[in-house]
Amino acid sequence: LHLSPATGTYTVGSTFTVSVLLNTGGEFVNAVEAKLEFPPDKLQVVTPSLGISIIDVWTNQPSFDNQTGLLSFTGGVPDPGINTDKGVISTVSFRVKSVGPALIKFLDQSKVLLNDGLGTNILIDTDNALFNLVLPPPRGPLVVSETHPDQSRWYSTNTAILRWTNNNLAEGYSYVLNQEPIDIPDNISEGVRNQVTYKELPDGLHFFHVKALRGGVWGE
Repeated sequence: LHLSPATGTYTVGSTFTVSVLLNTGGEFVNAVEAKLEFPPDKLQVVTPSLGISIIDVWTNQPSFDNQTGLLSFTGGVPDPGINTDKGVISTVSFRVKSVGPALIKFLDQSKVLLNDGLGTNILIDTDNALFNLVLPPPRGPLVVSETHPDQSRWYSTNTAILRWTNNNLAEGYSYVLNQEPIDIPDNISEGVRNQVTYKELPDGLHFFHVKALRGGVWGE
């Protein structure tokens, strides 16, 4: 039994899907019991999907508990069973609640039963999944100007003072003033100050672009 994907980085508030897969190792099996554990403080199951599955008969409908962090799938395949190297048991959607590493692992109660009339458990290996959960990139700072408060008007002063909201989590800002309506500042921090003054600007249109750095990630 294994999970796909087995790794990945996802942001708080986003959702992602993980498939529970079966490799029968060349044998025909007729029953699977997959029990998994996930960190309920970091992940929340949205829903397990039954749309695509090798399981024909669910002994127990797929169930989950977001309080204890448990997932369970129990079902079977009619005779002669199934022989597969990548059969999808179910696909689960998770929502990211908080930051940190999140391990989704198979519990020891998991079983894969051989179609031999004896219900022999042939599960010999399980591969877990470990995800990195991070904060989303900071949104673009809100910019205001005491010298040019209305960006639709012309002002006679050629000195522009610009301020932006100071996100306490920001490690730095990168900004540029130019004649480009759409532009992205470089990835070199200008420091943590949230004000800049431009003097002796020529008459015309000027555009100010600023982005914030947080957790090593540049925002919008």
